[in-house]
Amino acid sequence: MDSVLQLFEGLKEDNHYLTVRLLEKINCFHRIPQLRRTLTRITLRGSESHFPARTTKDLNYLVSGLAAISGCNVREFLQPGLIRELSEYLSTCQSFGVSIRDFLSGSTRKWSELELEFQEESRIFWFNALTESFGEIKDEDANDVAIYLLRKDLARITSPFPFHNGKFSPPVILVRAQPNLPWSIATQPADYLMALCTHFPQIDWRRSHGSEAKIWFVGLRLLSALSVKTSLVLAKSLSGVNYLCTTGSQNRKKLISLVFYSEGDAKLFKFNLLHYSKLYTTYHQFVPVSLSDYRRGYPGFSGFFERETIGNLGLDPFRPDGEINY
Repeated sequence: MDSVLQLFEGLKEDNHYLTVRLLEKINCFHRIPQLRRTLTRITLRGSESHFPARTTKDLNYLVSGLAAISGCNVREFLQPGLIRELSEYLSTCQSFGVSIRDFLSGSTRKWSELELEFQEESRIFWFNALTESFGEIKDEDANDVAIYLLRKDLARITSPFPFHNGKFSPPVILVRAQPNLPWSIATQPADYLMALCTHFPQIDWRRSHGSEAKIWFVGLRLLSALSVKTSLVLAKSLSGVNYLCTTGSQNRKKLISLVFYSEGDAKLFKFNLLHYSKLYTTYHQFVPVSLSDYRRGYPGFSGFFERETIGNLGLDPFRPDGEINY
């Protein structure tokens, strides 16, 4: 046990960065069926009394991830004393609402189920992260956004693993744009943008001044096939206007919801779409849409269109580097 702890202390990165690496490694194990099957063969015989049975899979993932990062053998982590420490860490993660299993599956404990102290700690941390990342946002806006994301199960924090004992490191931030999407690890402000722009399009997150501006919603139902030609019509219609979009289903019909920051852009898009639709014989229908409808969609056109088609046409409002393409 002492040799493993000494090896942890010798790792150069801080606890936060090492925990990010750990979660990424665990996620890699989970995505590969052969590695998942290998994890099920780890036996903790003789140490079962030191951890709840329901955390066995989490412990197997944690042990394997730590072994991969540190270079130790898995057997070195199966000592009762070390397993007790690992179980305490898993218990802390569970208290914040995201166990390793939750992280891998995209599930979470409901916000209402968390103890008040963990709710408050999560809220304070998210508030600080927003005010530091988007320097000019109003405090009341940052607080409202933090509470909304946490209560809607779109944001969580998880405790850093204590690689270096006694050294403080900030929690790891987890975020997603919709509750049925997988968790993403946020390491920089750009990683928050998908969720922030989807649920709070009225705030200009590019400039982070925090002031609200009026926005115009346009709902669009495509009646023609979702082809390259249809994509081209949309691309031409959106060219030169400032917008954000989500896609979702309404009454089992696919719907594109767009946000425009000026009434002129919204009207120009509608005019362009009517023009290019006639030119390319593409059929569509405008439908009413609101902020609540917009929030229920998926970011970008990825719900309908092949990623390659979107990329080739420059249609995706979110670039891979996290910058918003207006």
